[in-house]
Amino acid sequence: MKDKYMVALLAVVAVLLVLCCGAFGFQGAGAASPQSSEAVSVSSETRPASFKTVTLDVPGMTCASCPFIVKKTLSAIDGVSEAESSFETKSATVTFDENKTNIDALLEALKNKGYPSSIAKTPCENSETGHC
Repeated sequence: MKDKYMVALLAVVAVLLVLCCGAFGFQGAGAASPQSSEAVSVSSETRPASFKTVTLDVPGMTCASCPFIVKKTLSAIDGVSEAESSFETKSATVTFDENKTNIDALLEALKNKGYPSSIAKTPCENSETGHC
């Protein structure tokens, strides 16, 4: 009898994980299919001037699997050379080639996956005086 309850509990937990963050590769309607799940790392010394790095606020990360989905989504965008995400700060840092993609494309891809995002404000923008 105890085993039946344990199996039922595990099934409920699995369903909640899938519903929570789209775990196990779920792609919502309108989401682009990933071209590659790995980001190509380019050292800053060899990066062309067209490469930019931006930090995004991703407040919709609600569980430990969310950063993996955010990173995979961003890494799949043509032109993204590096993507990292953090559950603790609910943010993602992305390095991309402006000749191939732009910030709006990054934000749109995350929105389509269920993670509406915005450009993170710098500490100066967050201060009352605007002085660092």
